[in-house]
Order: sequence, then structure tokens, then C-alpha cells
Amino acid sequence: MRQYVRLALLIGIAATILSPGACTDNSSEERSLKAGDFLNLSQEIINSSSSEMPSELANELNESAVELSLRIVEKALELDGNLSEAWAQKGKLLYLSERYEEAIECYDRVLDEDPTRQDIWMMEGDAIMKIADKNHELERWDEAINCYNMVLSCCRNLKHMGISDSEIKKQEGLAWLKMGQGYYWKADRNSWKAYENNNKIYENYQKDNGKAISCYLEAVEIFSNLNSSEADELNLVDSWMGLSNSLKDIGRYDEAISCYDIIISDFNTSTYLEHVHNAWMNKGISELKIAENQNGKDRENALLQAEKCFAKCLEIDQDDWQAHFGRWAALRSFDKQEADAAFDNVINITGGTRIPTLSDLMDFLQKLFPRATGVLGYASGN
Repeated sequence: MRQYVRLALLIGIAATILSPGACTDNSSEERSLKAGDFLNLSQEIINSSSSEMPSELANELNESAVELSLRIVEKALELDGNLSEAWAQKGKLLYLSERYEEAIECYDRVLDEDPTRQDIWMMEGDAIMKIADKNHELERWDEAINCYNMVLSCCRNLKHMGISDSEIKKQEGLAWLKMGQGYYWKADRNSWKAYENNNKIYENYQKDNGKAISCYLEAVEIFSNLNSSEADELNLVDSWMGLSNSLKDIGRYDEAISCYDIIISDFNTSTYLEHVHNAWMNKGISELKIAENQNGKDRENALLQAEKCFAKCLEIDQDDWQAHFGRWAALRSFDKQEADAAFDNVINITGGTRIPTLSDLMDFLQKLFPRATGVLGYASGN
């Protein structure tokens, strides 16, 4: 209740500030002071709008709080257009509003004044990643990666500013993790072009995945050695997952499986249930890929291992049709009855009277026969 009252008071103050004719006819010094006050109020509203509230109410308040805070920050900038922190805050709020290009413009204003701001480089990289993902623009991935490289460069100067070694390491770890994600998704988008039989695209695909692996390894090393907070642990499991998937996608299945096993064993808690589920799923896919290149007993053992992985997925979510589909793929060559039962489950879960849509099947077949399959198949002349 106290939080609701606090937020109501803050909104009331904001309404007064934003009323026509408020805060006019001040001296330059007074306007700068008021601008700073408005900036603080904007941050207070954001801080008070979300925590410990029912999720539906929190979501609604978040949207209203972001809009209101943005208006307050714009008022601050009317009073003092050189207030760097107000530009940074405006960028954050525009990012939350999914207005990413406008957010980048604000971040650039801050970086023009102080190019050593590693926090702003990080946020600009995040905004560019959103644009690259939405529009599938490969060159934007490179821009984002460059931002994270700038974070690493700036981190070298943080020690002289009195920042603790652990905080510096955390920022470096985040930069390596996000850089890995940038290279991974750039490779992912590039992989579809590999079907055009373009050797240069194939080489770039391999290089970008290799760079992603190097970045994820750096992130794993850093987050493994930090005093574990919840945020650091989440970044660590995300780093392991990114590393695993990059290895899988270029056909290094045994190494990928070893990484998935770490996620399964070290993070097997309710907090990371989705990560563990995804690790079992992708481990099963890796085992299926290994089976493709095996014969006789070795092939059967790989398929049985794959089936066990998909069964583990179903222990977490028994209605996961993709796990049932994976069991069908693993069992169909040596246990037709069980395979048919698995496919019946796919049909039942996805509607009872229909098989999954073509889009559904293509989505999962990309996992069973991942991006690297088409690329590596072309490279080997198949």
C-alpha cells in the first residue's frame, strides 16, 4: 500500500510540473537546478512503478510511468539542453518504449560529450541489437558488436575512477556475452543465404560462429569467477547456453553436449527450468545429428541417448509437442510402435485432429536439422 501512495504522490507532483505555465521565468541557474530535480523525479517514478506489485497492474503502471517520466525528462531538457544525464535518461525511456532509433540519438548526444561512458555504449549496443533483430539488417549487428567492444575499451579506465574490480569484471562479462550474442545472431541470419551456394557467405558464417564461441568463452570465464549474485548466475547460464548453441550450429556436437551437460547439472533448479529444458532439447538434437554419421550399434546408442533427452524435456513439460516429435525422430527406425505413439501425441497436443502446421514443423525441423546442416552440407559438396 505504501508503494501505491508513494507513486500517487509522485504522479501528482509530475502533473503539477507539467501543467501549462509551470517553471517559467527562471534564471539560467534556477532552470538548471530545476532540470536536475525533474531528472530525479523521472527516475523516482520509474523506480516506484514496478516492484512488488501484481503483474497486470505493474505492466499497466510501467507503461504509464515510462510515458510520464519521458515527458518530465523532456521538460528537464527544455530547461537545460546540455544536461547529459537527462539525455541518457531519455534514451533509456525511449528504449523501454521500443523507440530504438530515437534512443540511439540520445545516447549519441551523451557519447559526443563523453565517449568514455561504458554504460551508454552498452545501452546503445542493446538498442542497435533490437533493430538488427527486428529488421534482419546484418550491418547493424556489426554496429552493436562495435559498441560492446567500446565497453571493453572503456572498462580499462574504470579502475582509475574508483570502481571495484568485481564491478569492472561484471561489465566486461556482460560485454563479452552480448558480443557473443551479436556474432551468433549475425551468423544465424547469414546462414539462410548459404543456400545460395556462396562460398564467401559460408566462410563468414563459420567465422562469426567462431567469434561467438570465443566471446562466450570469455564470458563464462568471467562469470564463473565472480562472487555469485542472482544476476551473475543468470549471465553465466546464458553464456553456457550461447556457447553450447554456437558449437552445435557448426557441427561440434560432442563439445556442445558437454556444455549442455554443465547447464543440466549445475543449474537444475526451478529458477533455471527453462534453460535446463532447452539444454535437454538441444542435447537431444545434437545426439540425433551424431547418429546421422554412425552405423549399427553406435547409431542406435546415439538415437537412444537422443530419446532420453527428449523424455527429460517431457518430464519438465509433458505438453511440449516438439519433444514428442523429437522422440518420434529418435525412435522411428527401430521402435515403430513407440514412434507412432509419440507422433500421436504431437497430433493430440497440436489440435487433436491435425498435424502441426507447416510453419510449426519448419520451426522444429530447423532444430532437428539446424542452420549448420544446410551450410555444412553445401560445404562438403552434398
